[in-house]
Amino acid sequence: MNFLNKFYAVILSAIMISGTWGWFSSTPEEERVYECCYTGAFEGFLISLSITFTCYMIFGLGFAYIIEELTKMFHINKFIYLFQLIMYIIAGFVVAMIFAVTQSIELTMFYALFSVPAFFLYFHVLFFIKLFRNIVSTKRKRQP
Repeated sequence: MNFLNKFYAVILSAIMISGTWGWFSSTPEEERVYECCYTGAFEGFLISLSITFTCYMIFGLGFAYIIEELTKMFHINKFIYLFQLIMYIIAGFVVAMIFAVTQSIELTMFYALFSVPAFFLYFHVLFFIKLFRNIVSTKRKRQP
């Protein structure tokens, strides 16, 4: 069940980020120049989805398990939301550094501009999925 929560969060986060990116990258029909390359919102969504889904599968699932194990290892019970939020933000900077080292170290803040909000979104989607599943399982236990 725990893996399914993380996988659902990957799917929903990738769709949300890709939908936003597709919307921002689209060019309205009346602003397009003849014989030039443009993408509509749906094409931008599909292109972005292929990239973000892969990144979320690799980095999102990987860091989600690492952060969950760190939470268990340090016995964090009181401020679990704050601890995990900070850890996901740090994970976003780690991914930005990985991309920056492979490309160009000058672009670290550029990569952080995209990876930190992506991890922030993934954390909150995962948090609400867990919350929703807990509410549903509690209601099922109460029914006779």
